[in-house]
This record gives sequence, structure tokens and C-alpha cells, in this order.
Amino acid sequence: MLIDSIKLVIWDLDDTFWQGTISEGDISLVPDNVQAVQDLLDRGIMNSICSKNDFGVVHAFLSQQGNLWERFVFPSINWEAKGYRIRKIIEDMNLRPTNVLFIDDNEANLNEARFYCPDIQILPASRLSELYTAIESYKGKMDFAHSRLERYRVLETKQVAMSKAESNLAFLKASDIRVYIDHKCQDVDRIVELVGRTNQLNYTKLRQSRDELLSYLKSDEYDTASIYAKDSYGDYGCIGFYCLEKKEQSLIHFLFSCRTLGMGIEQWVYQRLSSPTLKVVGQVANPAETSEDRSYIRDISYEEFFAKSIAEKKDRGSTCSILFKGPCDLEAIVPLMENMGKVKTEFNYIGDNDTTVAGFNHSAHILESLTLSDTDIETIIQDAPFMDPGDFKTNLFSEHYDIVFYSLLPDEHQGVYKNKNTGWKISYNSLNYSLTDPKKWEKYITGDYENNYPFTEDILRNFSDKYQFIGGLDKKDVVQNLKAIREKLPQDTLLVLMLGSEIESEVNNEEFANSAPRHIEINNAVKELFKNQDNVEIINMTDFITSQDCFNGCTNHFSKKVYFEIAQRAAAIINTYTHANAVVYEPDSWHMKVKRRMAKFKHSFDKRVRKLKAKWGK
Repeated sequence: MLIDSIKLVIWDLDDTFWQGTISEGDISLVPDNVQAVQDLLDRGIMNSICSKNDFGVVHAFLSQQGNLWERFVFPSINWEAKGYRIRKIIEDMNLRPTNVLFIDDNEANLNEARFYCPDIQILPASRLSELYTAIESYKGKMDFAHSRLERYRVLETKQVAMSKAESNLAFLKASDIRVYIDHKCQDVDRIVELVGRTNQLNYTKLRQSRDELLSYLKSDEYDTASIYAKDSYGDYGCIGFYCLEKKEQSLIHFLFSCRTLGMGIEQWVYQRLSSPTLKVVGQVANPAETSEDRSYIRDISYEEFFAKSIAEKKDRGSTCSILFKGPCDLEAIVPLMENMGKVKTEFNYIGDNDTTVAGFNHSAHILESLTLSDTDIETIIQDAPFMDPGDFKTNLFSEHYDIVFYSLLPDEHQGVYKNKNTGWKISYNSLNYSLTDPKKWEKYITGDYENNYPFTEDILRNFSDKYQFIGGLDKKDVVQNLKAIREKLPQDTLLVLMLGSEIESEVNNEEFANSAPRHIEINNAVKELFKNQDNVEIINMTDFITSQDCFNGCTNHFSKKVYFEIAQRAAAIINTYTHANAVVYEPDSWHMKVKRRMAKFKHSFDKRVRKLKAKWGK
């Protein structure tokens, strides 16, 4: 099963999606199937239904299951034979049978589907585990916002309206089709996706790599453009791309998404280009050249096409809410920036027992903050008294942020310990300083590891009896945790991940020894996970390291120049995403000297207040 080629899964229901027959009595959902539907949507793969049943009964049941009904499009539920209905679902969705998978427990139904759609992929319900496995192997672009689902919802609405129109041309004229032609080709990822995946309206079918496509975009010898479309029913986003060799007036690429099939946009664009040479490869759904009138399509500007999103960004600029979450790398850049809107921070801090509270910035603690009760936290601290309740508290999910800057240094640097009974994980200090290694205990007790906690051998021995040291968090766990964090954040929140330096400082001490190899391993896994995700940005510290002078004592600490450049990158992201006007000041400017003095005074004052509260019990 080639999951990356599948665009639609059509489900039978009785004894397939659920156990039992709904018309005969009780049925029970199969949890793995419900999860599969969700996982498919997250990957931009649609779900439909072709079932012999009563529509009203099925609709009522699925609507009561956490509104499961809304996860399916173009459902066909009646008592007619399935073959023809499956073909109609595929046609209505403007898809090809080869990109569709049909699942049924009845072999006759599978064979009937193959008769009407010879190229369709089929799967007996007894082999559904193959689908679950295939989903996990998916390597395409993720769609956690379910934007593709929304576009097929638009198509459903259009199908109803089209059936009521007096003619197809009358329907198209009433649809108010608007097109924006982007000659800057700003969404390169979408162009790469279109070149690699489109078929029905891909006239040259030339599959090329990102680097090959970029060579066209950067050359003056080619006229390139990405095509955006919308109508009165919805916004279809970037739906096409062309690359025209200027001298020969020959199209190298000319392709459009099937989501706009039947709108005539590809023919309208071809007419605008004065019908250049086009060598069509293979079959296409529509000819590029037509004598039919396409004047109902309007060419509009960037400002008109994106008016709504521009207004929303401006609104976000005036009320922008940003969270900076992490250790010293973020704490060093935030003071350099101003005019960012409403800023909140979750930096390491000194707790009531004068020890550094840093655990709440580790991804394991972030997720545990959602599940651990106050009693659970008390139990953890009884066994690990060097921890603080604050290690398990975060406002990451309790408030809405436009942008979250999150550093991965805690995941890449801190040691992780697993409770032998409950499986709870806690992070503490460097992964090079194992709390459960008796050879390290003396330095903990003497304070050589700079933790400020009054360790004793009894405390360390008791902790070692309860917890197992597992080293640093495995890259698979880091990826899984980040994926969960991204899913739990609102889809319109931009997550900016700060990755550790992949170049090693030559003056590392024991705490930071061998940091770079671990950074490389985790960074590569994270970049692979989010390479095609629009609501995730990455700032890699490595990009700012030009020599050993860029470090300040270890691989995780940097010079003022590096922090200034990172702050500039962060400000650019803020200004692009929110239309704010964040500014960055040079570290040694008069403005920053005054800010540092004020911050130093505030830090001393806050520390004195904490000590007084601890002394008087308030």
C-alpha cells in the first residue's frame, strides 16, 4: 500500500468501520479505525463512506460519537449497489481511482469497485492493520489545521449548487472566480508538492526536485508563477504553477490542482500566456486550449486576494501575544527586542529553596503538566526533594499566544530519570551528571555541580532506589513530545523552535561535553518532522556560528554578537507573522545598558522578597 499516493479512503461501515450491523441492533466502534480517520485527516487524506444502510440512522449515530460524522466527506449511504456509487464519489471529488483506497469486509463489494474503477486500491477489512502501519510510514506534508478537509467541504457545497443551476456556464459565471498570479512564487513548498503530486491537470508531468525548481525561479530566462484561486464558495489557496522558457516560448511546467477541476482556470491562464508551446505528456482531464469563453474569471491583486488575512495580521500586530519559553538562549535575546506586543516569558528561575527551577521547560515535563495531579507532584518531590512544584507548571496551554518561541536546549542537555513503578519522567541538571551514579555523588554533595541544593548521600541513595537514569531524552521521544505539543497548541499559533548548536565549543567543561553530536541527531529529527508544516518555524543556532569566538564558555552559551543576530531573526519572524514592529538594539548600546541595570536591580529585589517570604512563611 503506497500511503503517500492515497488522497481518499472510502470506508464500508458494518463489520468494517465498526463491529456489528447497525440495522440489526447494537454495534461498537473500533477505536483503531476512529484513530485512523483522525490520523488520515492530519495527513491531508480524506475519508468518505460507501455503505448499504439507512442514511438517517448512520448520520444520527456518527453525529453522537464526538461529531465523528464531520470527519467524512461525500458520504454515500443507501441500499443501492456500491460500484457505481464509489465511481461517483471519486468523480465528484475530482480524483483519480489510483489515488483512492476502498475498504470493505465483503469480497464481492471489493470486486465490484474494481469493475467500475479498475485502478482503485482495495483492502479487505481483515487486513486493516496494514492501513494503520502505512499511516505511520507517511512522509508527506501534515495538515493538522484540516485545511484540505475544509476545501472538500466547499466542493460538497458547490456540487449541490451546481446541480440546481440551469447550465454549467451559468453556474461558473455566478461563482465569482478570482485568480491571483504570484510571479514571486513565495510558497516554494507548495510548488514542490504540486509538481510531485498532481496528475489530472499536470500537462508536462515533469517531476523535479526542489533544487531543480529553485533554479528556474532564480533565473531570468524563465517566466514562473504560482496561481491562487477563490470564488464565492471558498478560498482554494495555491492551486497551480507554470514555468515558461522565455526565448522559445515553451512551457516546461503547466499544472493545476484537481480541486479546481471544471472551473476553467487552466484554460484562462493558457490564454493569458498567449497559448505558448505545450507538449502534453500522457492523459489530462481537460485540454489547455479552448474556444470557450473564460471571461467570467477575474485577475485580482495580492492586496485584494489576501485582504482578509492582511487585516487579521494587522490586528494581531496591535494585540500580539508572544511566549518565550526556555533557558539562557531565549533569556539573552528578549531584552534586546522591543515593540513586540504583549510578551510573556517562562525562563529558568530561582525557587524558594535557592535552586534553579528548569524542569518546566523540558518537553517531558510540559506534557506531564497536563496529567499530573498535585498529589502526584507531591509524591515526586518526596522522592526527589531537589525538584520544585514549579518544575511541573506551565501556561503554555492555558493561554492563547500568536507565537511561541520554544528552546530545545533542555531536551538536548538535561538528564532524564524514570520512576521504576509509575513511569513518570523527570529531568534534572546535565545528562553528564547522573544522580544515580555513586561516582558522581561526592560532587553533588560538595556542590561542585553548581546546583545549590544541600544533597546528602541518603537523599541520593533513596532517589536511586526509586528512579532509573535513562540519559538524555531519546530523539524519538523528543519528536513525539514536540508533535504532541504542536497538536495541543491552537493551529493559528506559530511555534518557533530554537535548536542547539551543531558545532562544538573547544572550551566545554564536563557539563556540556559532547553536546554537538547530540544536537545534530535531535535537530535532524526535528527538521524532518516539521519540514512541511506551515505553523512551525525553526531557528538553528548553528546558522549564527562562524568561529570559536561565537561561543562564551561552552556550546550552549554565545557571544553578544550571536545573541544580537538571533534576536534579529526572531524579530523578523514576529514582524512577518503579526505585522508588529519589533526592533532590536545592539547589546552595548546606551539603551541596553540602562535596561540591564534595571533588570539587575529587579532581580536582586525579587530575590530578597522571596527570602523574606520564606523566612516569615508568607
